[in-house]
Amino acid sequence: MSAIEFTEPGPCERCGGDRLVCRTGVCDRCFEEMRKLGSDDLSRAVRLKQLSTSEGGIVQSIRHRMLLETRQQSPDDKHSFSRMFKQRDQHREQRILSRKRLETIFKASPQQLTRVRQDGVLDVQLTAVNAELVRWLSKHPEQMRELSPRKFEEVVAEIIRDQGHQVQLTPATRDGGRDIIVEMKTALGSLLVIVECKRWLPPNKVGLAVVERFLHVIREKSKANLGIIAATTSFSLDARKTAREYEYQLRLADFEQLREMAQRFGTWHQNSGCDLWVPDYTKL
Repeated sequence: MSAIEFTEPGPCERCGGDRLVCRTGVCDRCFEEMRKLGSDDLSRAVRLKQLSTSEGGIVQSIRHRMLLETRQQSPDDKHSFSRMFKQRDQHREQRILSRKRLETIFKASPQQLTRVRQDGVLDVQLTAVNAELVRWLSKHPEQMRELSPRKFEEVVAEIIRDQGHQVQLTPATRDGGRDIIVEMKTALGSLLVIVECKRWLPPNKVGLAVVERFLHVIREKSKANLGIIAATTSFSLDARKTAREYEYQLRLADFEQLREMAQRFGTWHQNSGCDLWVPDYTKL
């Protein structure tokens, strides 16, 4: 008790009285009450429980800690709290800007990502940008759901192109239910494959209606050999059952399969002696 000095005039932080207070901001009477309360384990436990569950107690604790550190700091460091809050705001602003830059890349069109140049040069640079994005998504697959629908189509097209196939993106609107057109060359000839991309958020599942509509596009509109639905979610039981009935005409690629495909990106190569492309499993 004797080591505590009550020499600073001001209102007590506990009772509000205008008295001499110590460096913690309380008067001698309140300090003695707090000391007695602290020596009683049961009373202290009850008091701590009350403080931990009340908003006022949390605010009071933070305020008390800040006042204590303010009183203990040296005169040369009187602006430390201002600097601390300024640094916190700067870090927060940097995180916001980083996320905005990432969102801008996700939603950007090819024209926004690249200066206006000849079409051939534009295609090459767009492919390089999407390839880098796929590599990043292979480590953060959940971010596929944050892409714009068009950017997701470009990413899926890049993954398929990496497997050695010729890929063509359809227009962003009025695509006739075909987002990507793929020509797969095999030893028996070329196959026409169409891909529909669904950049959906969980818990939404791609249902039977989407599958049946796409089957009509495969067989009637496109006369394609195979159709693939690539989705960032999963498929309903009815959709999977229908896909099994048309296993030679329809494939369903859910989020887990897309994640695996992204992880294999950059490992595909043409097998010597034939036109078949296979992944390099040593790099997986």
